[in-house]
Amino acid sequence: MTILEADKVDFIGVDRESGKVVLTISDHLHWNEDPDRHEALLRTKIASYRAFIESGNLVTAYPDAEHRDPVINLMSPGRFNTQGRAVYEELHKELKEAGIELRKGLLENY
Repeated sequence: MTILEADKVDFIGVDRESGKVVLTISDHLHWNEDPDRHEALLRTKIASYRAFIESGNLVTAYPDAEHRDPVINLMSPGRFNTQGRAVYEELHKELKEAGIELRKGLLENY
């Protein structure tokens, strides 16, 4: 599963250190290749994850998520371009206001 499959959660687990439930997005796309499409795909995927969390479907699908703070972990190859950074910062702020943490990490070997 990847960013191309907006209706699927790529990975779910519990962070052993923080105890938070982590939903990971596997974003294999590079921001310098069609950034407008990339932005649309990312926004759609994030909206899908947010709805999954807020609807209670997360706890239904993954009972260990109950009473845990949610994190969306965006794994992508390399650095954001200017557009990517702006999108990430905007989504980070929106999700924080909704009580959802947004993190980013690096996909290796891409």
